Amino acid sequence: MKKITELTINKLRIDPSIELQDTLDEMVRQLKIDVISYKDDEESILNIYYTMKTYFNDAVIAEILTTSLTEEEIKRIDREYKLENVLKK
Repeated sequence: MKKITELTINKLRIDPSIELQDTLDEMVRQLKIDVISYKDDEESILNIYYTMKTYFNDAVIAEILTTSLTEEEIKRIDREYKLENVLKK
């Protein structure tokens, strides 16, 4: 006869997506705080933008920026990003 723990071991599993979702939520929240904190420091905000462009898709970046900055600030950062990319080539 099997022990009760052997029978339920496969059913009592913690879903890793719950922890991952919490981690990602915290990461996005921290990015929003950083964007707001460094929006006046052109070099820092551009570096944050480069990092987001590297690791996130455009929808995530748009959500972070639109909740943290004005449209003019977003346009300025995107313009600087595009200008830097053109000058690197």
